[in-house]
Amino acid sequence: MSFADLSNHVALVTGASGGLGRELAKELASAGASVAVHYFRDEAGALETAKHLPANSGPHHVFQADLSTDQVDEVSKALIKEVKFKLGDITILVNNAADQILSSINEMDSEDWSAMQNATLRSAVALSRAASGEMLPSSSIINISSVEAIAPFMNHSHYAAAKAGLEAFTKASAKEFAKGGIRVNAVRSGLIDRENLEIDWPQGLSAWNQRSVLARPVKAQEVASAVRFLASESASGITGEILTVDAGWLIG
Repeated sequence: MSFADLSNHVALVTGASGGLGRELAKELASAGASVAVHYFRDEAGALETAKHLPANSGPHHVFQADLSTDQVDEVSKALIKEVKFKLGDITILVNNAADQILSSINEMDSEDWSAMQNATLRSAVALSRAASGEMLPSSSIINISSVEAIAPFMNHSHYAAAKAGLEAFTKASAKEFAKGGIRVNAVRSGLIDRENLEIDWPQGLSAWNQRSVLARPVKAQEVASAVRFLASESASGITGEILTVDAGWLIG
C-alpha cells in the first residue's frame, strides 16, 4: 500500500469541472478512489475531467447539482443519495465548490451575499450534514478554504467571510462527527497558478510573488496532494486542522 493509497474509497469532489476541482479529482483517482465529479453549469468541463481520470482507479461518474440555491439542503441530500446509488458509500467528501464574483461591500445586495454564502459555505455545511449520516467510520471530509479567510483581498468581503466561516465549521464539525469515526479537515489554499495568470493579473501576481517566501503562487497539484494526504490513513490521527498551502505567503 502506498503512502496515501485510496483504493476502495468513493470520493465526491464538488466544483470539479475545471481548475482546482479537476486536479483534486485526478489526484484522488490516481490514488485509486472512485470519483464523483460534481458540476453546476459546465457539463462539458465535468465530462472532460472524468475522461482524464486514471483507468486503474475505480469507476467514475458525473453529477449535476446547483449548490448555490436557497434549497441547498434538499439538493445536497439528493446529490449524496445519487452518488451512493451510482458509486457506493461515500468515504471522502471534498467541499471545493465556491463562488468568486467580485463586489464591493457597498455595491453588493443581499442576493449577492446569499449566493456567495450558499455556494461557498452553506453547500459545504449541507453536504457534510447529508453525507455524515451515510459515511462509514474512517471516512474523511476536506473543505477547501483560502488564505482570504484570514487575509481578505479588496472587494472579496463576502468570499472571505464565507471561507472564514468554513474554517470555523471545519473545527466544529470535527468535534461533532468524531463520534462516527469521521475526520474533518481543511486545506487553506493560496493563489493558484494557471495558464495566462501573468497576463490576466500581472500586478496582483507580482505583489503575491514579492510577499511569498517561495516567490511564486502554488500549483493546483500541490493543493491536491495535501487533500490526498488528509483523506488517507496516513492522516488518521489528524482532525479539526487547517493545512495551509500558500508557498509561504501568509508568513511573508
